[in-house]
Amino acid sequence: MKKIQLTLRLTGLLLAGGAFASAESLRLKEIPAVRFTRPAEQTVIERGILNAAGTFRVTSTNPIAHDPGAARDKVVIHTEAWFAYLDLGEWALANFVRPTGNPLTVGGLIYYEVGAAKNARFDLGDVVNLSTRGQVSANAADGSLVGGFVIREQARRVLIRAAGPSLTPHGVAGAVADPYLTLYHQGLPLYFNGDWGNRPDAAEIAAKAAELGAFPFNAGSKDAALLVELPPGAYTAQVTTETGAPGIGLVEVYIVP
Repeated sequence: MKKIQLTLRLTGLLLAGGAFASAESLRLKEIPAVRFTRPAEQTVIERGILNAAGTFRVTSTNPIAHDPGAARDKVVIHTEAWFAYLDLGEWALANFVRPTGNPLTVGGLIYYEVGAAKNARFDLGDVVNLSTRGQVSANAADGSLVGGFVIREQARRVLIRAAGPSLTPHGVAGAVADPYLTLYHQGLPLYFNGDWGNRPDAAEIAAKAAELGAFPFNAGSKDAALLVELPPGAYTAQVTTETGAPGIGLVEVYIVP
């Protein structure tokens, strides 16, 4: 039987509610920011995410009527947002810097220019995905595929997938035709699924999988999935085959932001 133990360290993330193990664990790895550009006669606001490596990833773009002035082509954060992050504690914005100088005004709103700190730390990161591939049989006694994981300190929403038929297009020969996913906690089954597309939240499962970079499950496939919020504790995701025919399967666990 294959079993993998994973500790999900909830560090470097901005979370709603709950307590953290230490103040430094709240050090953010990325923050929302905006950039104003003026490629033609109209200003464009690019909303996105600035990470601790200094990379700004644009998530949406909209035209606005205001001239950006001195804020043009700079990555900036609204002043109220900056101070709200500071209220989280001394370590919250340690990976980011606000250059000295006057605030920047665009459309009556005040912004600070923001960038990544030279001493930004990445060792406080989180594990966002666990996956393992192996033989799937009809029951645990025959060596079902198992993935173990631990959630610490804060309840987290997770996406758990048991892939079988959707592995075939990726060149996996002998993929299990009908995987069945069961999530256990302290030896008791909590959740289970056989056909992901039959779940009422199937559309959200597909959307979250795409957001997390997971390969898509084919529509109407016999792959299995669960999208659940779990309190701290140790969990086991077990994959068996619902039809009894063995084959190769993949079990995945994703942290959902």
